[in-house]
Amino acid sequence: MLTTALVGLGKAVALETDKRIKAISTKPSNVIVVVVVAGDMKRLRRQLPFLRSVLKEANRFKRQDFLQHANADQVNAVSELVLNLLKNNIPVTPPIMAQLRPYKKVLRDLGRRQHSVKKRRQWLVSQKGRGLFQGLHNVLCQCARPR
Repeated sequence: MLTTALVGLGKAVALETDKRIKAISTKPSNVIVVVVVAGDMKRLRRQLPFLRSVLKEANRFKRQDFLQHANADQVNAVSELVLNLLKNNIPVTPPIMAQLRPYKKVLRDLGRRQHSVKKRRQWLVSQKGRGLFQGLHNVLCQCARPR
């Protein structure tokens, strides 16, 4: 994903050494446009088998068992998926967004990294029904498809 940021002339020199920068172009009116590559979601790629197994699991008790025994990196992978969803870094169709709309408070809480891993895990374990996990599975499919 590419995001653009407008930066004044004074900060451009410091940003040129940043490895995430892909292009710098000057525009008229003394403004520099810097294109920065957003996080490339390495954690999602690393935890893809876990995410698929949890989000596809239809049995609530098996899903709770997966989540209860998940390590911190796996819980953080779910949080990163939710955070990228909330920041619109993953293209999602309107029906999927409509499916996730009832869970917006839980999604916002899961996306916040200031909440502890223990608390985020507990929010995931306490979810009943299939709606949230089916919606997140659709988001993961949108995110992990080959380009």
